[in-house]
Amino acid sequence: MPANPAGPDTDLVTFRILANGTEINSSYQVKSIEVSKGLNRIGSARLELYDGSVSSEDFAASDSADFLPGTELTIAAGYHTNNEVIYKGLIVKHGLEVSASSLLVLECRDKAAKLTVGRKSTVFADSTDGDAMEKIIGAHGLTAAVDSTTVNHPSLVQYYCSDWDFVVARAEANGLVVLSDQDTVTVAKPQPAAGAVLALTYGVNLMSFAVDLDARSQYPAVKVQSWDYTTQAMLEAEAAPPGVTTPGNVDASALAGVMDETSFDLPVATATTQPELQAHADALLLKSALAKVRGTVRFQGSALAVPGCTVELAGMGQRFNGTAYVAGVTHTVAEGNWITEVALGLDEQWFAEQHPEVAAPMLLGPLPGIQGLYNAVVTQIHEDPAGEFRVQVKVPALLNQLLWARLGHPYASNGSGAFFYPEVGDEVILGFFNNDPQQPVVLGSLYSSTRAPAYTPAEKNNQKGWTTPGKLTIELEDEKKIITISTPGGNKLILDDEAKSVTLNDSHGNKAVLSSSGILLDSATSLTLKAAQNIELTATNGITLSATGDLKLSGLNVNATANVSLKAAGTASAELSAAGQTTVKGAIVMIN
Repeated sequence: MPANPAGPDTDLVTFRILANGTEINSSYQVKSIEVSKGLNRIGSARLELYDGSVSSEDFAASDSADFLPGTELTIAAGYHTNNEVIYKGLIVKHGLEVSASSLLVLECRDKAAKLTVGRKSTVFADSTDGDAMEKIIGAHGLTAAVDSTTVNHPSLVQYYCSDWDFVVARAEANGLVVLSDQDTVTVAKPQPAAGAVLALTYGVNLMSFAVDLDARSQYPAVKVQSWDYTTQAMLEAEAAPPGVTTPGNVDASALAGVMDETSFDLPVATATTQPELQAHADALLLKSALAKVRGTVRFQGSALAVPGCTVELAGMGQRFNGTAYVAGVTHTVAEGNWITEVALGLDEQWFAEQHPEVAAPMLLGPLPGIQGLYNAVVTQIHEDPAGEFRVQVKVPALLNQLLWARLGHPYASNGSGAFFYPEVGDEVILGFFNNDPQQPVVLGSLYSSTRAPAYTPAEKNNQKGWTTPGKLTIELEDEKKIITISTPGGNKLILDDEAKSVTLNDSHGNKAVLSSSGILLDSATSLTLKAAQNIELTATNGITLSATGDLKLSGLNVNATANVSLKAAGTASAELSAAGQTTVKGAIVMIN
């Protein structure tokens, strides 16, 4: 049965304070203690102690070694010396305040505050969210109690955010909540159906309350859509009903109908998987359900009230009676009283939306975003583990962590397109779809003084071209309208509008020129024309065959026909012969 916080033995409030495991000196006078804990936030405590003597001009408590920053304070509270620990953490701030009274003021934080110091960037390769969170928490010397998650990420990117912000954001993406308590960080699914630990009844043990229903936080359904570039199709996930019991007799669907929406649609601009979409949709609908009743209730102090528990509300009318989920707890011990105030319900917004100063908000909100363009260096262009034809890059902004990034092309189609990959070691421009650090894309390459282009830019900017590392080149001279294709071995094709010619040169000195003068074939050695059938030479004015050496004609049959005259002459000698019959015909035959 739920306990009554205002039982018969709650008339005498007692407490104990231990510094590094040892109870503090009884001479210290404690004015007040305030302890605050909550889901998805670091637990804290504030203590005020009377301190300072005008006559002796010292501050005994402040000057002692008991309350130096870094000291571990344990606070227990209860009744009639039956005390239970309500807080354990480190002193992080030590100050003096003197006005009407002289006070030593101590501020404490859970040890999980170590996760909040500094923004970090790293990549968790081939990791689930649960594994990454365990690794982060364990690295700070804390015990990690993390529910397992199912989605495995080829690369899970933490970009320039604190470890705490990253853990909370990834927990939310999986429908989990984070609780720091003493030396343990727990990441687990909310349990709003767990048995209530306290029975809180207006007119019996409730001192005050302020609660409300907000129709704006209630979603009738949640649908998340994304683009799958591997199938060129849309993916969609619809959240499963969370099965959450909330206070009151007005259900979430009735409240959701107030805003006249059939579903809350969340388009995601980045590529993601179906399991990830489903996890995000389920998480958002769960947050919406737990945001139905929110507010605070105050009652006699009880150590049973902890973030993540449930309390039974009664005497508050039909709209609010029932089991409520506790998201935060504040204990105040002062002037002989102990008051506990609990915050009910979760915020329906993502953590990143609530805290844009620590985690840049995104459309989906599961990760702190990465904005702008970044320098990167290509480290590998082959053997993409996902088979998506990506390139691997080293990103200085991520402390030289490696990412596989899609490569932008001027033309990319199935089985065709432009095929130009950067070289290993090239500096490239890296962007991110929808500012999602898990969706990098290479937008282009960069020149620099140490990685200079093959050409020097001219004022007229008339020179364009492509040059491969092997010095295969395509040059475009835009002013003179000349295209030159060449190899390092001396083979070259020149298309020249200025000279109105096409020139082909090879590495042996052979040359072919097409110009207004005709066609020139210039062979450095021999010229051979071969055809499987016939070779025909036709000229309007004439054909001239000449050779400084011998000129030979041979064939199965050789026919020479002149429409006007036929002349064969030899300077030294001439011979007409045949192995068989020789015929010489003419109207007049003259010999000598």
